[in-house]
Formats: sequence, C-alpha cells, structure tokens
Amino acid sequence: MEVTAWDCRYCGGANKDTPKCVHCGAPKVVKIYQEPRDTEECLSLVQKIKSFSWKKHGYIVELVAGFLFLVLFLWLSLFKTYEKVVTIEQFSWEQSAVLEEYTAVRESSWSSYPPEAYDIDVDYRNTGKDAKVIDGLTTETYECGSTETEDYSCPQTRQVELYHYEDIWDNYYTYTINKWVLVEEYPTSGTDHSPFFAEVEISNTYVSGIPILGQQRTIEVPGKYQILFKTNNKGIGEEGYFERDYPYTEWSQFSEDEVYTITVNALYNILSEPEP
Repeated sequence: MEVTAWDCRYCGGANKDTPKCVHCGAPKVVKIYQEPRDTEECLSLVQKIKSFSWKKHGYIVELVAGFLFLVLFLWLSLFKTYEKVVTIEQFSWEQSAVLEEYTAVRESSWSSYPPEAYDIDVDYRNTGKDAKVIDGLTTETYECGSTETEDYSCPQTRQVELYHYEDIWDNYYTYTINKWVLVEEYPTSGTDHSPFFAEVEISNTYVSGIPILGQQRTIEVPGKYQILFKTNNKGIGEEGYFERDYPYTEWSQFSEDEVYTITVNALYNILSEPEP
C-alpha cells in the first residue's frame, strides 16, 4: 500500500512523503496497516481454525478416553471382585461295585515273565523290528567346486560309514499266572445325598491271606459326585445355575439347608468355588 503521509513517532508531527520529520528531524518510521478482511471471510477463517483445533484435540481426547476405559475395564474384570450367596439346588452321584474272581490266566510277553508264572513255554522268534549294524568305514571320492572366497582342488575324498540292517530275534514267553479278573460291574446312581453300592451275591467269598482259584470279592469303586448350585444372579453360570464336581469326602459335608459364598468378577466369572 502506497504511503503518502506519516506521523512522526517522536514528536507526533504530520509529514508528507519526506525521509525526515520536518518538525524534529527524526528519521521516518512508518507502520503499515492492512485493511481488515470482510466479515464473511473472517467468519469463515474463524470456523476453519475452530474445526482444525477440534479435530486435533478431539482425536487426542478420544485416545485418552479409550485408554482410560480400557484400564477401567481390565481393573473391573481382573481385580474387582464380589461375593455372592449360593444355595444347593440338587445333589447327584454315580459309583459302582465290581465283582472279581481269582482266576488262572494265560498270558505272554517278550524277553521275560513274572516270577509267579508257571507252565512256561518259550519260543525264539522274529520280533518284527530291525537294528542298524555298522560294518566299518570306506573312502569315497566326490567332485567339488569353488566359492567366491576359497578355491578347492578336485576331486576330494571323505570317510563314509558302511552299515546294514538285521532282524531282531528274541525269546517270546507264554505262561500261566493267577490273578484277580473282572467278572461284572454293578453301577448305582441317584439325585440325593445318600449314595450306596449295589448288593452283589458271591458264591465263594475271599476273606484274607493267599487267595484260592475260584474265590470272589467285591471292590467298591468311587465315582462322580456333583452339586448343582443356584444363585439369584442370572449372569452367573447358565441362567444362575452352575455345577461342580467334588471328592466324596467334601461332597458329603455339604447340606441343602446351608448357604455358601462364591467370589466373582465384574464379568460374573467364578473365581472361588463353594466350600463345605
């Protein structure tokens, strides 16, 4: 913008286009003023500045908020715990009684047999397996090349192992041994708190000491003991129900008349089991 007049910054006197003030002789110092933009252009510029500022800082705010939410979620999921009361909805159990008889059994094995075995037959036979047998070493000549860093003189020799495979033969023993053998299994089950074993009839009962061929005995085999628990919160387990297995010694100590507590996290994952 062309300047045709100026005011002296020292004495305030008005001057025309002269290099010095005609009043005090001070050098010419001029501040150039720029014409203001029109109102519409200014509003548009302000809007762009605001928009740019929001995009920049809004993105950072979103990142910080997302990080804080993730920290809160992990804390609630992993560390924040709650105690809930549960009751017993149903007991269930299954177990079995096994009938065994002391019987002479014919068995077989490779290489050896039990010390109590009798009527032993032995047969030296092929096991169906083979073994590597070393015959020695031989010298082999082979062609070689060279690399960018080292030359080789050809041909060269190397030691090679000679071997073959042979069938493995061994003693195969067939013998008789007296042992307890399963005759029959008698399972029982229920949905109460009073498990029992089936009554098994025995024709020749074994009592103690060295058993005699034909004697029988029963073995009580522990099985599976479960409890179905109920809570008032349907978010736990399946609609508020969950099932747990216990050893019989613990299972037998629970009572339908008692209430028990469990620990859960914010996701309703069970962190501690009910204890008798």
